[in-house]
Amino acid sequence: MRHGWQLGAGTVLAVVAAGAAAAADPAAEAAELAALRGRAAAGEAAAQRQLGERYRLGRGVPVDLAVARDWYRRAAEQGDAAAEDEYGLLLFRSGRQQDAMGYIARAAERGEPRAQYVYGTALFNGDYVLRDWPKAYAMMTQAARGGIEAATSSLAQMERYIPAEQRRAGLASAGLAERPASAG
Repeated sequence: MRHGWQLGAGTVLAVVAAGAAAAADPAAEAAELAALRGRAAAGEAAAQRQLGERYRLGRGVPVDLAVARDWYRRAAEQGDAAAEDEYGLLLFRSGRQQDAMGYIARAAERGEPRAQYVYGTALFNGDYVLRDWPKAYAMMTQAARGGIEAATSSLAQMERYIPAEQRRAGLASAGLAERPASAG
């Protein structure tokens, strides 16, 4: 049963895309690119993650999210947690939200603020996971504390629907201090 209000998907996708910084001087990075590609092709997880990062941000290579996702996947399959975080976020961004949710949940539990925002939204809405308002509130609080600006407004909206007792329980289960009451 829907509750008549959901956190916006557009904001979620904007948060997932955050972190795409302007490309550094391509000439300065070109010297390292061939060596990085060789190490990545040889199976070095850190190099695979770094190559994924370059393709995601367009550092020395054209932006290509499909290629970035493939390099992140390869590194994630070898246990590179940072690559797994980015892989999940790119899966989500590319429309594969259901496939992404396991990665997003693990990234959120590891403290990745963008993943905490996405996972908190999913938990609140009951999208791709079972609805869990206490955990949703805790995840969104962590995302806000991690610098995700959209999480602050999402928290204010959540406070209109999630009873205070559930909010306190979620914060307590995550080992978080209660946040001050919002104005409004």
